[in-house]
Amino acid sequence: MGPTRGFPRGNILLVLLLWCGEPISSTHPGSNGLYFPQNEYSETVYLGQPAGSPVLQVHAMPDTATERPHFYLCTTLEPPLYSNWFHLDVSTGVLYMNRTLEESDFAQL
Repeated sequence: MGPTRGFPRGNILLVLLLWCGEPISSTHPGSNGLYFPQNEYSETVYLGQPAGSPVLQVHAMPDTATERPHFYLCTTLEPPLYSNWFHLDVSTGVLYMNRTLEESDFAQL
């Protein structure tokens, strides 16, 4: 079995694109709100990588000491088949595996 839709057999390259929102509120004049020092993250996820294992961590930088990031995974109207493979901890920004990947998972891509 060769590459499937551009993905090599046995692993998938995960790319996260980050959106930086508007200022948090008018209570912080001149504040630009949270920002991401890195706009793109990429990581390789391997066949057999165990469920619950961390994949990567997203970092957000606050303008003030009172700002706190909350991280969410957003999908499009037609989420990719692999979107349920991951979950993101809203407090820490750590992306985890939801399941151990098998070869049949990659055949669906």
